[in-house]
Amino acid sequence: MHGLVLLDGDGSVLRPAILWNDQRCAAECDEIHDRVGLRTVIEVTGKPALSGFTAPKILWVQRHDPSAYNAARTMLLPKDYVRYRLTGEALCDVGDASGTSLFDVGRRQWSDAMVNALGLPLGWLPRVVESPVPGDPVSCDGAAASGLLEGTPVVAGAGDQQAEAVGCG
Repeated sequence: MHGLVLLDGDGSVLRPAILWNDQRCAAECDEIHDRVGLRTVIEVTGKPALSGFTAPKILWVQRHDPSAYNAARTMLLPKDYVRYRLTGEALCDVGDASGTSLFDVGRRQWSDAMVNALGLPLGWLPRVVESPVPGDPVSCDGAAASGLLEGTPVVAGAGDQQAEAVGCG
């Protein structure tokens, strides 16, 4: 679910993913609150920036791995990277996007205010849709790599707690 996978212009991974449970970026959370204002962060994203979220991880990479940051052209969450490998499409669901500290939950779109305040390229961010919305189907390359049939539908998906809520009715 939450985490960071950075891709270059050819769609190749630039560095190992930083997963949600990696807590190295507490200082970057404070930096986000200082730059944007804690109240504004909460008003826009629905919660404070947390060290498991994606935006603090991007700032950490910017500071500690600038070559990867400078080469990046796409940012994906880990499950979205799996979908990308299956389909070739950069896509994210709104539930997971809400855990990036870059998403305006009220407007259900990437927040220009958050992205601009952090100096991040808006073009890095994938298209966002509701969880059950189909994206591109499994591609020829995705089929060869996975054993799935080419053309198999692939939906945006959901994180564990969103899927659990649906499963519980």
